[in-house]
Parts: sequence; structure tokens; C-alpha cells
Amino acid sequence: MSDWMLPNGLRVVFRPLPGRRTACLGITMHVGSRHERAGEEGAAHLVEHLAFRDTARYTATQITDMRERLGGGFEAGTEKEFTSYTATVPAQAAWRALDLLASQVREPLFAEDDVARERRIVLQELSEAEEDFEDRTAVLAEELLFGGALGREIAGSRRSVRALDRSAIRRFHRRTYSPKRAVVFAVGDVDHRRLRREVKRLFGDWSGREAPVAAPLTLPDRMRAKVLHRSSSSAQVVLAFPGMAGTASDRELQTQGVLSAMLGATEGSRLFHAIRDHAALAYNVESYTSVYTDVGLFAISFGVPGGGVRRALEITLREMRALCERPTPEEFARAIESLEARMLLDAESPWLVGREEARSVLLGRSASSIEARLRSLRSIALDDVRTLARQLFAARCGVLAMVGEPRLPAPQRWLREHLRAGYFVPSSGQKP
Repeated sequence: MSDWMLPNGLRVVFRPLPGRRTACLGITMHVGSRHERAGEEGAAHLVEHLAFRDTARYTATQITDMRERLGGGFEAGTEKEFTSYTATVPAQAAWRALDLLASQVREPLFAEDDVARERRIVLQELSEAEEDFEDRTAVLAEELLFGGALGREIAGSRRSVRALDRSAIRRFHRRTYSPKRAVVFAVGDVDHRRLRREVKRLFGDWSGREAPVAAPLTLPDRMRAKVLHRSSSSAQVVLAFPGMAGTASDRELQTQGVLSAMLGATEGSRLFHAIRDHAALAYNVESYTSVYTDVGLFAISFGVPGGGVRRALEITLREMRALCERPTPEEFARAIESLEARMLLDAESPWLVGREEARSVLLGRSASSIEARLRSLRSIALDDVRTLARQLFAARCGVLAMVGEPRLPAPQRWLREHLRAGYFVPSSGQKP
């Protein structure tokens, strides 16, 4: 492990994996849709698209040619708080890949024709997303819980994307893409000294403004529910609560992961058995978490026939309360073992290692070895999970998002009545 910083504030993460024939290199920007101002909605996503068009040193044709020649392992993605550009390539091609990544991030040209072309592509993506009930419900849940830029669709709206021109996109890029908001990472069989030289050559003269600060978030002080009616015999449902923020400790975040694994994130979880196997209401049911700088999300998602929404929600609340009152040692041990296995498998993926290490650095978290993270996971006790479940599920600002045709009259009243204060606290005389 080796981390260092250039004088301009750019941070570098190096994780050697000797003997590998491949390397993963990337640049992660602490820039996403949350950092867009009014009138910029969708700009972060468009910048990422346009990074694969003409840059100051590469044409779009040359970029495509190099990606193909090096195995096609170039990827990019925009999220609420991060944008990442990565290349998994044969180890001997690492420096060619890093040179291209640097040009894509630092010097895209944003040519008028390219902007028009990528705008059309994003508008098509938005149209397709409208037909994806699962994706639309997840966005709606964050809109209800967070509001503002954090609660918006990452790609913006059809209206906002149409309004974005070359000047607006360039301004967003100049304002947000800064070495102080970036981490360069290299994972694999890469020469350390050569990496230092190449990073200095490619990024040493990069300057930028101070890092943009996202608007502070205020969570709602009441429960909210919303239905987007779509012609369908089914409904997609997300029940969500505030979760752990990026400021939480590794152990706290791991405890949240154990809780999610016990509730719905694995095939051995409570909700998978209760809603899918026993009640046969849904094929897909899951719990998931999202971690942002200052807030987080803990959510349960499922798709059911419209008439099965009430029953599926009742089962969900029953299993949530059971985890607050009487989680079993057996399900806890199974969740720990599952997360241990996933951690070990992820540690073998250079892409995942680089991605997670870069994000940890940008969130101000200290690096830790796989051994340290395993020790942390194994130190979690069943009571830690039960305590966290009571803390998360007793929140007064839970939200219910539904898309389709759910047969649940007055969903906000139903939510308020069923998540009343104290519902997830053990009743009098109940052994904790």
C-alpha cells in the first residue's frame, strides 16, 4: 500500500498486486449530480459522456481505437457524489491507459456537434429510465427523503438536459473538476517509481478552483409517501429510512451491512424467505444501502401484484420489528459469514479495490488492510445489530415510494399509522 499527494492537492493510491498480468487504473472525482447548481441539472452526467468524444490530444476515433486495442476495459460512471473513469488493461499498457484517462478528465473539448450528439443519447436514456419501474421508484424514494440535488435523477430531466449547452457544460467542468477533488489510483503489477513519474507528468500542472461544497441537507421531520401511477398490474415499492453517513466508522458501516444482509440483501434473509418463498408475492425482494458524505439511506425494495402491496408491507414491518426484538444467532452468523466471503472475493478484483480505496480517500477515511476490515467485521456483536435496527427503523422520517398501480388507499396515512413512534421499540415486558 502506498498513498501520496502532489503539491496541487491531487491524491494518489497505489495497491501493488505482483504477478498479475493486468492492471486497473482510474481517476475518481468527488463530483456528481449533487454538486450541480440550478440550471445545471444533468451536467455531471453529460461531462462523463463527452469525455469519450474529442479531447485536446485524442479524437473520439482514437479513443475508441485504443479502447479496443487494449481489451475494451474502459468504463465511466456518474453518481450523486462521484464520477469515475477506469481502465482495466494488460499491465504493459498501463501508461498508455493513464495518458488517455488524464486527457479525458482534464481536457475534453466539448465540441458543439459532440454536445448535441450526447444530449440526444442522454434523452434516450431518460426515456428508457421512465419505463424502468425499479429504477424510477428508487429515485422517487431519495427525492422524498432527501429532496434537492441529492434527491434528483442523476441524469437530470428531459427539460434540463435540453437546456444544457456547450457553455453551461464547460462552466460546470471548470468549476468542479479540480485536483483537490480527484484521486488517481493504480492496482496491479505496476512499477511504483514509474507511476510516480507518470502521475507528475500528466497531473503536476493541473490547477483548479477550491472544491465545490454541496448544499447542507435537512431531512424531513415527517413521514412521506408518493405514488406515480403507471398502467400496470403490478407495483414497485421502496420503503426507505435515513441510514449511516460517510462520516460513520468502518465498524458502524459494517454493522449496517450485517443488518441489511439479515433483513433482505441475501437469499437467506428474512424478507427473501417471507415475501418470496413463503407468501409467493414477489420474485425480487431486497434491502440495500447508499452512503453519502453527510447522510445515508437504508431501503427495502420489492415488486408485487398491485393487490399484494399491503400484505408485502405488513410482512416487511413484521420482519423489521423482529430484528429489533429477537434476531437469532443463526441468521447473524450466516450474515457475517456471507459478508466475509464477499469481502475476500472483492479483494481479488483490482477494479473494486481501486474504486473503494479512492472513495475512502475522498471521504476522508483512513486506508485499512483486508485483514483489519475482517477483524472489524468479526468484532460486531448481535446486540450491535439489534441496537442499530431500533435506531434506523424508529426514524420519524421514513418514506414510501411506489410506481405502478398499488392498491393501497391513503398511503401516507397508512405509513404514519404503521410507523408510529415506538413501533420498533420493544413493548413493555419484552426481553430486549
